[in-house]
Amino acid sequence: MVKIFRVTGYAVNRRGHTVGIQYDVIAESAEPATDGALHSAIAEGYCLIRFTSAVVLVEADNA
Repeated sequence: MVKIFRVTGYAVNRRGHTVGIQYDVIAESAEPATDGALHSAIAEGYCLIRFTSAVVLVEADNA
């Protein structure tokens, strides 16, 4: 079953400041959701990325 996860954490931006980050990711479990959020954060230019939580927002049907 596919779920929508809200993955939150913090990272260092290009200017060297620590900022909070948050992504809503569609995945089957928390681990793939965290991986998807990690790829998004890297694509946006963040480094030293740390995720603190992955919470289920909505459980969606595959039908």
